[in-house]
This record gives sequence, structure tokens and C-alpha cells, in this order.
Amino acid sequence: MKKVKFTDWWKGFDPKKDPLFYDFLFSNYSLKMTNILSRKPDVLFSNVPFFGTREARKYPNTTKLSREARKYPNTTKIFYSGEFISDETIYSILNQGHYLIYSKSIDHPNYLQLG
Repeated sequence: MKKVKFTDWWKGFDPKKDPLFYDFLFSNYSLKMTNILSRKPDVLFSNVPFFGTREARKYPNTTKLSREARKYPNTTKIFYSGEFISDETIYSILNQGHYLIYSKSIDHPNYLQLG
């Protein structure tokens, strides 16, 4: 069973109530949520880093990982965005070896297109 953690989401986000994450992922894969700091997750799900926040102005390169994501350097990271993100941000995430769930048509092995 893989341990997963969700971080850097919008206020009120609950993966247990989200059909993509809970209904699809947890129904089809052997996953267990962990929010306990001492347990390193195997997979980290995160909103696209710093997108739409004051942090984005401090770090114009929006592909920088959040403080929370940096705590787990060897953990598989899967980013999600339901909002527009630039091609530069998309390919920076993918070319760093991370995964991305987004709505644009992109041919990349680490990419899942929604819609």
C-alpha cells in the first residue's frame, strides 16, 4: 500500500470529497492517506506550486517547489491544476521528472490530460 499526502491546496479542499482523487484513485489503487509528519509519503499530490499566491511574486519561476514539497525530496510528486498555467511552467514541472494532471493536450509520459 502506498502512502499519499495532499499539500498546498486551496482552503477547504478535501481529497476524500473530490471525485478525481477519492473515487478514481482510491478506488483503483492501493493507497492510504497520511498527514502524520513523521511518515514520509510515497506520493505527494500538490496544486501547481505557488500558482496564484503572493509567493508567486517572490518566486517568478513558478516551478519552485513549496516548502512542504521540499520536505520530501525523493518522493514522487504529482501536480494538478484546474486553472491556466503557462507552457513554460508545464514543461518545467514535467522536465524535472514530476507528474502533472491538467487539461491541455500534451504528449509527455508524465502527463495525464483531464477532460
